[in-house]
Amino acid sequence: MRGSSRIASVSREEGQARVAWIVFAVAAVISIVVIVVAGSGQTLKGDEWGIADRLATEPLLHAILHAPPGKYLIVLPTVFYKVAFSTIGIGDYLPYRAVGMALTAATAALFLVLAARRVGSLMALPGAVLILFLGSSGEVTSTALRIPTQVALVAGLGMLLLLERRDLRADLAACGLLLVSITSHPLGTAFAVAAAVLVLSRPAPERWRRAWVFGAPLVVFAAWYVTLREPFPVGPSLGEQLRELPRFEIQSLAVMAAAATGVFHWPTGHLLTPLSYAIAGAIVGVTAARALTTRVPAEFWAVLAALIVLLGAPAFAPGGARTPEATRYIFPGVVMLLLLLAELARDVSFGTLRARFAGGAVAAVLLFAIVCNAIVLEQNARMWAAAGSQLRAELTALDLARGHVGGLFRAEDPTVPAPNQTRSFGLTAMGYFATENDFGSPALTPAQLRLEPPAVRQAADFVLARALALHLSPVPSMPPTGDQPPRVLAATATARPSSRRGCRTIRSSGPSRSVQLELPPGGAALVGANQQRTQLALARFGDYAVPLEPARSTRIALLRIPPDADPMPWRLLIRGSSRPIEACGL
Repeated sequence: MRGSSRIASVSREEGQARVAWIVFAVAAVISIVVIVVAGSGQTLKGDEWGIADRLATEPLLHAILHAPPGKYLIVLPTVFYKVAFSTIGIGDYLPYRAVGMALTAATAALFLVLAARRVGSLMALPGAVLILFLGSSGEVTSTALRIPTQVALVAGLGMLLLLERRDLRADLAACGLLLVSITSHPLGTAFAVAAAVLVLSRPAPERWRRAWVFGAPLVVFAAWYVTLREPFPVGPSLGEQLRELPRFEIQSLAVMAAAATGVFHWPTGHLLTPLSYAIAGAIVGVTAARALTTRVPAEFWAVLAALIVLLGAPAFAPGGARTPEATRYIFPGVVMLLLLLAELARDVSFGTLRARFAGGAVAAVLLFAIVCNAIVLEQNARMWAAAGSQLRAELTALDLARGHVGGLFRAEDPTVPAPNQTRSFGLTAMGYFATENDFGSPALTPAQLRLEPPAVRQAADFVLARALALHLSPVPSMPPTGDQPPRVLAATATARPSSRRGCRTIRSSGPSRSVQLELPPGGAALVGANQQRTQLALARFGDYAVPLEPARSTRIALLRIPPDADPMPWRLLIRGSSRPIEACGL
């Protein structure tokens, strides 16, 4: 009788596991479709460009071991980028997004396996689906920007799974995965702490004989950290960081609680609210009660230790934007928080009415969180797509300016006020051209650029005008003019041929009157444009978004335009002149 009951229980669990994996697979496909469709148009951004620049200008080993100041040791991701950049190039971003989506799915699948061993497949399923749709961590789930983080997380979760077997072969594999994790991103140190807890909790003398499982990867990481790492030149002292650590831990837990339960203000993503702090406090209370009143397994302490390290580690990270709300930290933090919740529910019987009600409430909260995060996931994918289109247009401008632009020019310069700068491209023109020579470019062709929305075309115009240093230069006398005057495209003022060859005279009877001129390839000379109320603006691919400052000190000024590979002419808008202005082709 007892054997039949056990067989029925096993059969029921296997059936639930099959259902859970089918639902998980469907959810994974849906999340991928959402990200692919909404995020079409993305390209490299942020740190990816920095890695591409280093790989184009440095040997692979040097690029791995000698990261820029404040950057990390990311061995396997750097090797991946080198192979991918050298084979498929950087023109098409979809392969990199596919890798990012695969790593997200692998993270969710590993969580499902680990959590199912604690609470069963059906109870673990909502958490796994939430990971697939975790839009509150948009830098990880909606783009491929954080592949190093994902590699470290997948390797770390795989290590936890292997250490549960407690045999030599599994321990060797776990050591290898921990080495991959800790040398792919510093969050691997959290998994090193978890491995130490799991191994040292084993009976003596096994705990000491297997200390190499976590000791060897830590020694490798420490050797690099001490000998080759270049510290960030400016930052808070260690004492200041330690004083800030408790506050940082609390805020980080509140952020993870908000992301894991959906109680955040989307789409702005403001995660620190009174409700998120209340949920974080409840998690702390339940965790403390469970640890103090019951005998918990080593896996509980391992997950708890890893979560504490993950929540606090960014407080010691160099550079800016290292706040608890930074979306790059939410993904690993939520995964480990969900694992902790699974540990808290380990061995809880859901046969009683109270337990079923509690389980249903948790499932309802996670369903709410999935919906909220899915909405933000789609919005983030569209945001990255829009930023990608604009960046590709800016790179088109750099390509057109090649041969004329200075090597230290930056398309997205934080010191230059510009409309809609994405701040996702940190390379100089010299760095970009070196990267382009080796790996290609995602830049749009001029023909493709002409089909983009106005804001994208305007961004290209703004960068191109800056790269070519287009400006009015005062001259003492009129230079020789061309045979053809600037062509009138549209006018609410009078624009007639003047007595001077190749020139037009523009007369305006009011401040709102304007003339749009198509400029000859070499540029134009303006006579009388130094009036106080005259407004000048340039455009090429987009609308008139590039202001042109009049040369107030003289009546004659030249706008010289260097030639490039695209025949589309520049256009000039003249508005608000109270006296005649003469525009002459050069």
